Amino acid sequence: MININLQPEYILSVSGIFLTNTFLTSILVTALFGVMAIIFYKKKQSRKNIFINGIRVLVFELLKLTDMVTQDRKLSKKILPLITTFFLFIVTANLLAMLPGFLGSFFIKTASGKVSILRSPNSDLTVTLALALFSVLAIQFFSLQTLGIKKYIRRFFNFTNPIKFFLGFFDIISESVNVLS
Repeated sequence: MININLQPEYILSVSGIFLTNTFLTSILVTALFGVMAIIFYKKKQSRKNIFINGIRVLVFELLKLTDMVTQDRKLSKKILPLITTFFLFIVTANLLAMLPGFLGSFFIKTASGKVSILRSPNSDLTVTLALALFSVLAIQFFSLQTLGIKKYIRRFFNFTNPIKFFLGFFDIISESVNVLS
């Protein structure tokens, strides 16, 4: 029976740096994206390829959906690649985990016992935390880029009104806690 574990399972140690099975799977998913990007880039000149045309339609529809949320085409073009990459990474990693060879088909013997070589990245809290941290930092970056530095700082430290000044501290706390939520 498979042991469900939220702790990272280390499969290799290279000069004090531990490699987990979820990190190895993340590398495989990223490599798969790289190969798909190269194939897409080489075939994008072809207007008759139905697969490429389907991807173009999908991207256009996702851009329209993002436009409905942001109300700004320029901002939508900036954030759509990030949102789509997050979605595709999570979906691909979860679907890849359903293939034979993941849920305990191949093991490696370590000091802590038998460990599966490949495991879904989303089953490890470190990958989930890394995705959350990256998304919060990306939101702050796009917010700073869109508002400008003065308006961005004024969002947290607004001295025009005591209530807005007090609410700025709540904004700081809420932005910090977003990673954990």
